[in-house]
Amino acid sequence: MFNKGRSLKSMKLFNIDNSEEFFDVVNECKDKVELVKKDGSRIDLKSKLTQNILSIDGHFAELQLALHNREDISKLLAYAIDTKYIA
Repeated sequence: MFNKGRSLKSMKLFNIDNSEEFFDVVNECKDKVELVKKDGSRIDLKSKLTQNILSIDGHFAELQLALHNREDISKLLAYAIDTKYIA
């Protein structure tokens, strides 16, 4: 399997124009989905407080995500490919 507490996969998404749609997909994930900041710290994207703060602008130029569940990776990858938010 993989080490508990460590991310299984890292993913970058670009130019997300609809934060509400993005957070809908994040909320469907089974495990943690974390935003990885430039300093390496992580923020839980499933937190409603975090979602409310981050969605004020409604647009994300770039997001580095840490994912912990294989099904969640597939879900977010399908979303990113469908919406062309992945490079």
